[in-house]
Amino acid sequence: MRIGIIGFGEVGRCFAPALSQLGDAPLLLCDPRPSRAAEDLARDLGASLVARVSEDLAACDLVLSCVNGAAAGDVAGAVAACDAPGQVLLDFATAPPQVKRDAAQALQARGRHYVDIAIMGAISIGGVGTPLLAAGEEGADAVQAARALLGRAGLRLDWLAEAEPGDAASLKLLRSVFTKGLEALAVECLVAAEHFGVRRALYQVLADVDGTPLPEFLEMLVSTHLVHAERRLAEIEQAELQLRNADLPVRLLPCVRSLFGATTAAMAQERLTETPSPDQALKTLKAIGLSGARAAGEGSAVDPG
Repeated sequence: MRIGIIGFGEVGRCFAPALSQLGDAPLLLCDPRPSRAAEDLARDLGASLVARVSEDLAACDLVLSCVNGAAAGDVAGAVAACDAPGQVLLDFATAPPQVKRDAAQALQARGRHYVDIAIMGAISIGGVGTPLLAAGEEGADAVQAARALLGRAGLRLDWLAEAEPGDAASLKLLRSVFTKGLEALAVECLVAAEHFGVRRALYQVLADVDGTPLPEFLEMLVSTHLVHAERRLAEIEQAELQLRNADLPVRLLPCVRSLFGATTAAMAQERLTETPSPDQALKTLKAIGLSGARAAGEGSAVDPG
């Protein structure tokens, strides 16, 4: 199997050494602005490194698109323009689901196979073993051959059942809502904890969170949110005030306060006394649409002075 990689950044450079030993010919690499690290690795692998997608790519049976999300659609279009029937494109870009659906349609119309792949972890930590979630033409012989080759290279590819291209990307972006939001909160919280000299002590008082399975913890938060939003809102206001009084950065807490304020306003006429199930809570939150977020406004309930 002849293999091409488009985008020779961190992801492409991670996969290339493992794949270079498995193909029937040297890798074909494509990057319009390769870094010094990319050029050095290409030379070490004996791989061809070109600046743009061209007909040379038509000789590849398997192509990995490892570009950023903004370039995903253009790259898929350029690949589709090459005459390469039966070729498999594995799209690792974090792009909007519709971009991936459009790419799949364009390639399939040209007799090609398209697989939407979402990287579900940090390549810098997990390397080639980082979990990968795939959606697309799982049953096609060419795709199965590509999957087997990736497995021999050490890539962990899990297929999303009964899914279409774009579904893996959708889950990736939902994961980002959580992980990137948590990252931002961690920055805000730990900067403050370090300022007050209590970072290690903070980890100790978070031990109950660490000891609870994540799905159970998340559903507990959602279920109790409707019942305790008003009380928790007061805690958020005090926490925000503490940070402001210390002249510490406060960017996330006003957003958190706004959401809790919206729930409090929306539930003012229907105070719950019992904790709903996660399903019931999510149904209610969807019904109110947190439309109260607009009613509550974005202004601060805490004196920034």
